[in-house]
Amino acid sequence: MKSKLSQLISNILSDFFNLITKKYNIDVRTDWDDFQNVHFCIYKYSRNPRKGEVCATKIKNGEFCCKHKPKKNIAKDVAKDVSKDVAKDVSKDVAKDVAKDVAKDVAKDVAKDVAKDVSKDVAKDVSKDVAKDVAKDVAKDVAKDVAKDVSKDVSKDVAKDVAKDVISPKPNSNIDKSLVVMLYHKIGKYVHRQSRLIFFSKDHKVVYAKLSLDDKIVHLSDKDIDVCKKYQFKFDQSLLK
Repeated sequence: MKSKLSQLISNILSDFFNLITKKYNIDVRTDWDDFQNVHFCIYKYSRNPRKGEVCATKIKNGEFCCKHKPKKNIAKDVAKDVSKDVAKDVSKDVAKDVAKDVAKDVAKDVAKDVAKDVSKDVAKDVSKDVAKDVAKDVAKDVAKDVAKDVSKDVSKDVAKDVAKDVISPKPNSNIDKSLVVMLYHKIGKYVHRQSRLIFFSKDHKVVYAKLSLDDKIVHLSDKDIDVCKKYQFKFDQSLLK
């Protein structure tokens, strides 16, 4: 029933608008539609001098104008409109400072955790690259000390063996049999104590130089060669470069 009545009224209004338009050449339909879409504030004054009057301020939508809108509703509407823009502006300004503060607090813990996970793999990779260089440097530093310690323990036994191998004079009644050859640590060579003649090595049993009084290796003189012949030592001066 209501739908039929609404349709009837709508038809009557439509005919009325058409009649006015034809007779007066005025389009009142647009004004009527605009009027129907206009809203007015329904707030009723409770105090003088406008007690009992309605505000009737034109508004876009809703029931109350901004002045008379309930505070709760106003807060909600304002919050909805403002929150998005405020959030964007605030986030831009705060993000950098927050990121810095968070980074400072988190960095230490993160670094510890990462270091635990990474250190093993890194250690393996680094050790491969560094090991060779480190070994060389360490060997240089250690070699001297080791050589000293080893030479102290070994020199006595080696000296005895070398003396037996190096000194092999032929039977001669004029040759001194009390020959002593010892390892001279300062130069790392075997030296005939009496003549200070220096043998090239344990394997190459040849006199090639002489030890001076100030512990320097010098060339053989004619007298030194005579001594070599006396003790029947092989000699080769070309070994001293």
